Amino acid sequence: GMGYHSQRVAHGDRPFERLFALQKSLDCQQGWQAYLFRPKGMWRRTFDRHMDRYWQLDEDCSMAAMGMVNRMHQRLGAIKSRGR
Repeated sequence: GMGYHSQRVAHGDRPFERLFALQKSLDCQQGWQAYLFRPKGMWRRTFDRHMDRYWQLDEDCSMAAMGMVNRMHQRLGAIKSRGR
């Protein structure tokens, strides 16, 4: 009945999970605005590929966050309209 972690992650949180997994694989600090650094011994072109993926995931996280804010704003508007 428990399930895997990936099955319990909400759809809106998936970009963040992917971003954190990339940061963890590069042994960097995890967090939305945490910057990546090239590990010693990693080829520059490999790191550039990871950076391209990082920026795409950062954009996906921004879109997911904006979606959450918009949904909260709509709910707040619905609650305020009921109270009038």
